[in-house]
Amino acid sequence: MDFFKTRDDSYTAYSNRYRDYYHTLAGALEQARKLFLAPADISDGMNILDLGFGLGYNTAVALAECCELNILAIENEVDILKAIKSLPPPQGLEKEFAFLVKLHKKVTITDDKDNIVELLLGNALHLVPTLPTGFFDRIFFDPFSPERQP
Repeated sequence: MDFFKTRDDSYTAYSNRYRDYYHTLAGALEQARKLFLAPADISDGMNILDLGFGLGYNTAVALAECCELNILAIENEVDILKAIKSLPPPQGLEKEFAFLVKLHKKVTITDDKDNIVELLLGNALHLVPTLPTGFFDRIFFDPFSPERQP
């Protein structure tokens, strides 16, 4: 998997399947903070569904800001999960990325702030209907563009 440095010094990857980058080239970290964390008003103890986990930026930023989160991440691409371990972590999120690397070996992990991340591997169209309704406080929905992933 090839990584590309974005303008905010974070990295993204290119998907050959969807012929698109996982994040805006303006910055993967900036995208996670401005498009997901800030508007979602995340606070301690929330239940979050992360659809399109990808390289884990949205979850990493939430983990850095809060404690006692329960995050259920859904990802369809195994290769992107394995790629996290070779991704240079963004400055200030080294601890969170080191934690998320464990997801390619174990499906449920807990950090030192009692944040729990569980990974479901598969197609969200099939997995979401099996999830409990009314459980999640926030949803990170981060697919490729509609033109690439209708």
